[in-house]
Amino acid sequence: MLDTNGIYFTDETGRVVMLRGVNLSGAAKLPFTPNIPSHQKEHFFESERNVSFVGRPFPLDEADQHFERLKHWGFNFFRFNITWEAIEHEGPGIYDMEYLDYLVEVLKKAKEYGFRCFIDPHQDVWSRFSGGSGAPSWTFKIAGLNIRNFKESGAALVHNLHDDPENFPRMIWPTNYNKLACSTMFTLFFGGKVFAPKCEVENKDGIKVNIQDFLQQHFVDAIAMVAKAVKKEGGLEDSVVLGYDTLNEPHHGFIGVQSIKYVSELQELKNGSTPSPFQTMLLGAGFATYVDAWNFGWAGPQKGKSYLIDPRGTSAWIRESPIIEGEFKVYHEENCLWASHGVWDIATQELLKPDYFYKNPFSGKKYDFLHDFFMPFIRKYTISIRNIHQNAIIFVEPPVNEHPPTWDVTAGDSDKRIVYSPHWYDGLTLVNKSFNTWFNVDFLNAKRGKYLHYATAVKFGISGINTAFRNQLELIKSEGISHIGEFPCWGDGWNGEDLSIFCKDEQRMSYSVSNKSTVAVSDHEELPRSSMETADTIQLVDSPIHSNFIANIENEVVTLRTNEICPKLELSSSLNSDDNNTISKVSPDDRINSGGRVLAAIVRPYPIYIPGRPLSLHFKMSEAYLYFSYEHDFISNCSTEASFVTDEPHSLKFNVGKGKIGNHDQNAGEWLEFFLPRQYFSNEEEIDTFVAHGDTSLLTAPHEEGEWIFNCKQQRAYYRCSCYGNKNKVEENTSTNFTSRLTTSVISPAIMHSIIIRKRSKDELKALEISRNLIKSRRKRRRGFCPDACTLQ
Repeated sequence: MLDTNGIYFTDETGRVVMLRGVNLSGAAKLPFTPNIPSHQKEHFFESERNVSFVGRPFPLDEADQHFERLKHWGFNFFRFNITWEAIEHEGPGIYDMEYLDYLVEVLKKAKEYGFRCFIDPHQDVWSRFSGGSGAPSWTFKIAGLNIRNFKESGAALVHNLHDDPENFPRMIWPTNYNKLACSTMFTLFFGGKVFAPKCEVENKDGIKVNIQDFLQQHFVDAIAMVAKAVKKEGGLEDSVVLGYDTLNEPHHGFIGVQSIKYVSELQELKNGSTPSPFQTMLLGAGFATYVDAWNFGWAGPQKGKSYLIDPRGTSAWIRESPIIEGEFKVYHEENCLWASHGVWDIATQELLKPDYFYKNPFSGKKYDFLHDFFMPFIRKYTISIRNIHQNAIIFVEPPVNEHPPTWDVTAGDSDKRIVYSPHWYDGLTLVNKSFNTWFNVDFLNAKRGKYLHYATAVKFGISGINTAFRNQLELIKSEGISHIGEFPCWGDGWNGEDLSIFCKDEQRMSYSVSNKSTVAVSDHEELPRSSMETADTIQLVDSPIHSNFIANIENEVVTLRTNEICPKLELSSSLNSDDNNTISKVSPDDRINSGGRVLAAIVRPYPIYIPGRPLSLHFKMSEAYLYFSYEHDFISNCSTEASFVTDEPHSLKFNVGKGKIGNHDQNAGEWLEFFLPRQYFSNEEEIDTFVAHGDTSLLTAPHEEGEWIFNCKQQRAYYRCSCYGNKNKVEENTSTNFTSRLTTSVISPAIMHSIIIRKRSKDELKALEISRNLIKSRRKRRRGFCPDACTLQ
C-alpha cells in the first residue's frame, strides 16, 4: 500500500515513490450517450437528464490499448475524472448503477497494468448547463434557477447555446465563475445557511433542511457511492484507488466580495462582458444593464467600453412556487433568491446590502471562505469517504491561485494520509493559447504581494520564464507545508484538461495552442516550424505540450523535494470541442506510439522508486542525458534494515523488503529503479552510466562502483548503491576527504549519490565495437599459440 511519509509517498519497503501522472480524462466531463459535444446546439436541453456517461473516458473495449500505451510511456498514476452529473443525473438520490459498474471495470483494467489513481470529482463553473461540467441540472432547479433562460439573462455563457459556436471566444468560459448561475450555486453550496437561510428544501415527510446541507449531502453521497462500488468489488482499495480529491477547483461564489456593486477584486480573469455581482442579479431578474467589456491580451486584462445587455424581462429564476423536484419542494418568495434575502430591492432596483457577503452584520467580522465554509465541508467529506474506504488519501484542493487552508487538528482536520493538491497555470499561455518566449509573469508571488507591482514581476527570456515557473512552484510547496503541514504536494502542472498527448488528424486539427514563431531551446538552437521531437523545447504549433515546461517542473519537483508535483497530461478518447483534442486509433504499423504527440518531450526517463530522499532531477532531450541525485543516511545493517533517520524535518524510516528486481530475487528496498524509455535507450550497449558519492559537479568526487541491472525490454534500470554491502568499492581520491568521510559515516548526516545516465554517441558506439573486435582478435591469436588450444584443435 502506498503511504504518505512526511512530504513523500513511500511504498511498502519505505522507498520514495515518484508518481508520473496523466489526466483521465477531459472527455469525462460530457455524456457519452447522447454524444453532444460542447459546441453542438441541437438536443442540448434534451440531454438534461436522460444521459449516460458509460464510455467516459473510453469504451471498455479500448481500455487495454490505452493503459498499455500509457504504461509504455512511463506513466504509473492517473487522475480519474468523474462528475456528480454522471452519478446522479436523473434526480436527487437516483444513482446510475450502470455507470458505477463501468467505473469499477475501468479500475480493474488499470490494476492489470499496475496503475494507481485517485478519484477526482470534477467540475468547471459548476455544471455544463452553466458553461462547464460537474453538477446535474436539477441542482439549479432546487436553487430556483431556470437553465433555459441563462443565455438571455446573462446568467451564464454556454458554448452550446452561443450564436456562433464555431467562433466561441477562447478562454471565455472561466468568466462564468463570476456570473449569476455559478456564483449563486457555489455560494449556496458552501454558505447557504449563512447567506440564504430562507432557502429550505422540504422532503415528502415535511422535514426541511437548508439548501447548503441538501446540496452538500447529495454531492458527498454521490461520491460515497463510488467508494462503495470500489469497496464492494474488492482488491481495488489502496492498491489501485489511493484516495479521493475533495472537489476540482472549488469557488467561493459571492462569498468574500467586499462590495457587490463593483467587479470583485477577487476576480482575476476579466474577459468579455464582466458584470459586477449586483449587475448579474439585475440581469438575472430581467432588467437591462450596462456592463463593462474587457479584453485579455499579453499585458493582461484591459477594460473596454460599456454596452447594454437587455434580457427584455427574461428572468433566470423560476417564477413558480413551490418548485417540485421529485419528492422535494422548495419555496421562493420573489423573482430573485438574493432579493428575497434583502440584498437588493426588485421594485426600485436599489442595492441595499453591498457588503452582504463580506462581513457578519452583527459582529462585523469578515467572512473567511477557507476557514468558515471550505474546511467544514472538507471535514464532512473526509468522514464520509473514510467511513467506507478507511485508508483513503484525501487530496485537498483549494480554489485556484489561493493559498491553502490552515490545518487544525483540534477542529477535526485529519492528521494522516492527506495530500495537498493545488492547481497551477501558466496563465498567459493558457489564455492566449500560445507560448510567448519573450516574457512571462511570476503571477502567484505577485498576487501574494512579493512585488511592488505586477509589472515588476515580469520575467524576460526563456531563463526568466523558467525562473518565474520555479518561483511559483516553490511558493506552492512552501505554502502547503506552512498551512497544512508535512504532507505530500501533488497537483496540476498547468491543468492538463486543456492539453492532449494525442491527435486524431494533424491536418484537420484546430490547434488550441499555437506559436507562429520558432522557440529557442535551452541550448540556443532554433526549431523549424515542423519540428516535433528534436530538441529540449518543443514547437508549440505542433502540440500544446511545451517540453521545456515539463522539464522545468520535473527539475523543480525534486530540487524542491516536492517530487509529487508533476505535469498532468491529457488522455482524451473523443472530440472535446473545448480543446479540440482527440485520440487516434492504434494503427498496425506503430501499435504503441501511433497518435502520440511530442513523445520525446513526454516520455522521459525518471526514477520511480528511490531508497532515500530525492534531491534533483534533470533530463536533456537533445543528448539523452539524465542527471539524478539523492541522499540517504548511513546504513548500519545493510542485510535487514535501512534506517533513514535524520534531524531534518523530512526524515524517513523504512525496512528493506524482499521483491523482484528485474528477473532476480533481491532486497527490493535497497534498489533505485529507473524508467528508461526505449525511444532513448533501445539496448544496453547504448547506455553509459556514472555514479559518484557527492555532487558530480565536483570533479574530485569519487567514483562509485555499485550494481546495475538493465532490462531495456521492460524499459527499466536498477541501481544498488555501494553502501549496501559494497562499502569498499569506493575509489579513493587523495585530493578530497571523501574516503575519510565514508569510513566515518556512522556519524555522517547523509550520503549523497549523483547518477548520470546517458546515451552513447554513434562515435562512441563505433569505438566500443572496434575495441570489442580488437579484444576478440587478441583472444583468437592467443588461442593459436596456446598448446592446449592446439591440442584441442
